[in-house]
Parts: sequence; structure tokens; C-alpha cells
Amino acid sequence: MCLSGTSYPEVLAAPVPPPATEHGSTGDKWRPRLPVKVYDYAQVPSSVIGPAEREAGRILIEAGINLNWLTCRVASSQEPIAPACQEGGRRGLILRIAPHGAGSLGSLALGFTQPDPGGAAYVTILYSRVRELVRNHVASEHKILGHAIAHEIGHALLNSRTHSATGLMRAQWSASDWRLADVEQLRFSRQEAAAMRSEVVRRAELELPH
Repeated sequence: MCLSGTSYPEVLAAPVPPPATEHGSTGDKWRPRLPVKVYDYAQVPSSVIGPAEREAGRILIEAGINLNWLTCRVASSQEPIAPACQEGGRRGLILRIAPHGAGSLGSLALGFTQPDPGGAAYVTILYSRVRELVRNHVASEHKILGHAIAHEIGHALLNSRTHSATGLMRAQWSASDWRLADVEQLRFSRQEAAAMRSEVVRRAELELPH
């Protein structure tokens, strides 16, 4: 459930899934976009959060999933609330970027997810942990944040708190994993990507008129 930035013995990356085609890597003619409502409580600089969203989007595109980012207002903001952020629905995800995490999470967790197959899943990233990894020079800031977001979205779409032995869904990333992430070579496995695509379609079908 939680991604850790701790360095552990190096392992090989997961198998590389084929790039997505126009209609998805499974050949489906209909590939819905997954809405992701972003609540930035940590006030991440725009020079970081924009590239981080694009990085996470790139990773999900490789898995055959299109994301639709919606920047939503937090309570302290004076900006008007975007209409899309006020809409309910069961198909999308809610991404919260928190400045700090609770002590019960452990000192190394970058984020956590509350999967909810019947509704919008909540994905939380701890920005202070991202900054700590930046200070340790493991990768560039937007790469760390983007990969952390993609990892937790993976939990939400897999409806699982479990981790894989290799690749993007590892629980703890080694120095070699971060090097792969920095050069865009850390990915979901083919099996994970297929399961996630099915979940995106299932969520979209929940809101189709019957």
C-alpha cells in the first residue's frame, strides 16, 4: 500500500509492456479517460507539479490508460471551484498531495492509497518525503513525484495493497530503481497494465446510462 524510498538490494526492472496504440494496447475501440482530481495541500511549485503530472501520465499511457487531470481548489485557496471538481461520480480518483504524513505511516513511506471499487479512490502523496529524496539526489523532483503518483494510482486501479517483486509496483525502491525511473524505464508489468485497463473500463461503465 505504501511506497518507500529506502535503498534495498538491486533487482531487475519489470518486463516492458508494449506502447499504447490510439485505441489502447489491447486493441479496444473504446478507451475511457480516467479523471484524477488533484488537491495540492502542499502547494507544490507549478514548475514541479505540472511536469510530475505529465510524468505520471506518460507512465499510465504506456500501460494503455489516459488520465484527465483536474486541478481542484483546496480550502485555503481563493480561486473559484472548477465545476468538474464539484461533480460526484464513481469512476475517478482523488489525488491529495499532503505536506506531511502521520507518524503511524512510517518514516519512509512516500504515499498511501485507499482503494474503493465502488467509488472514487483516494490517493495521497507525502510531499515532505519527496523533498527528502530530492535532497538525497536519487532523481529529479518531478520524476520522484510523478512515479510516486503513478505507483499509488496503480494500487487504486488494481484494488490491492500488495506489491510486486520488481518494477513500478515494488514496495521499496533501490538505487537502481530510481536510476531507471530517472530515465523513464520503470514501468508496470503487462499483467498489471491489463488489470488496470479493465478496472478503468469497469469504472466508466458504472456511470453509463442503463
